Amino acid sequence: MLGFDKNDIHTMIDIETLDTTTNAIIVQIGMVLFNEDGLIKTKVVNLDWKEQMTVDKRTMSADTLAWWIERPNIQNIFTYNIDRHCLDLGLSKIVKECCTADYFWSKGSFDYDILTDAFIGCHTCFENPYPWNYRNIRDYRTAKSIGEMMGITESNHNSHDALGDAVNQAENLLKILKKVRAM
Repeated sequence: MLGFDKNDIHTMIDIETLDTTTNAIIVQIGMVLFNEDGLIKTKVVNLDWKEQMTVDKRTMSADTLAWWIERPNIQNIFTYNIDRHCLDLGLSKIVKECCTADYFWSKGSFDYDILTDAFIGCHTCFENPYPWNYRNIRDYRTAKSIGEMMGITESNHNSHDALGDAVNQAENLLKILKKVRAM
């Protein structure tokens, strides 16, 4: 009915960036592995935005920076008192964690478009250009809209913390899948 097996492994990815273009600086990647029984594993990777700007030539925009300044968690984006990785190492950590997933979810195509660009431009060679097949990318926004038609509302959690947002989206998707399977 859904095109998924109940035991399939899904990955929900959320990123935080400093621009809205495909070559945006990525400051944080949050990832959740899950199946229909629940969350399996979570991972957050904080990236070095300064290095991406100077070495990788990725971009930031004044509009996005102004938007971040209005957010209460701006310190999560710019502080250096947390472990930050260069882009190559951060992407390899994501590959290591999610290479076994059957389906890859995000809220629209924004996250995967930016991650795809980062993988293609990455200095490290991966076996494949990126760890997902375009046929297996799923849009959480569409599932969320279907869930809303069935009376399932997402909690008001949108912290702009990549891991927190990915967990919230995965948990909501699980509620939607459970209700659809029960139909």
